[in-house]
Amino acid sequence: MVGGSGLSPLLSVVFAISSRPAKFKSYLKFNRGGKDTLIVGAFLLKDTSTIAHGQLYITNNMAGYTQVQIPLMYVSNATPDTGAVTIQVRPYFGSISGTVFYADNISFETASGVQLLSSPLPRTYTLEQNYPNPFNPNTIIGYSIPTRSYVTLSVFNTFGPKVAELVSGEKDAGAYDVTFDAGELASGMYPYRIQAGSFVQTKKLVVVK
Repeated sequence: MVGGSGLSPLLSVVFAISSRPAKFKSYLKFNRGGKDTLIVGAFLLKDTSTIAHGQLYITNNMAGYTQVQIPLMYVSNATPDTGAVTIQVRPYFGSISGTVFYADNISFETASGVQLLSSPLPRTYTLEQNYPNPFNPNTIIGYSIPTRSYVTLSVFNTFGPKVAELVSGEKDAGAYDVTFDAGELASGMYPYRIQAGSFVQTKKLVVVK
């Protein structure tokens, strides 16, 4: 059994593997503080390259252990040599309020039985508020797309010019996180904008040095 809390919001587990499993499975307990989100990521690697992945966002409190299963999507025919799992607390508006999580019986398995909790495809386009915010120098920007789309995600200064392009290309339906390094930018407020198909949304991040 492993666990974490709002004071230690990221848990990472890595182990050897020698098969092509179809899903990740574990038992999780999530004592949710406020409106925090628990993000579970499962990855299979071959020679340090990711060849399969799956992700699950949990926004409901789970007082007792609940079995979760995450289907894995492959991008290669190779057999992985490493399995990796990350469990992360994403605070609501930068504040973790007593969140605690536990994970037990972590495993990668072939698909069988009833899927109790899976990672559904997003139903709408969304652009999330970056976290942490304010930040120095790194922050994470999340976004979701319900269908395969050409996505651009860019950061601008307040005068209009683009200062960084974080995403530019076709993306499959799903939820994504992008890390933005603002190490070369001055302190201040910077708008960031996503465009995916006809969907366009802008939010603001704050760099503090």
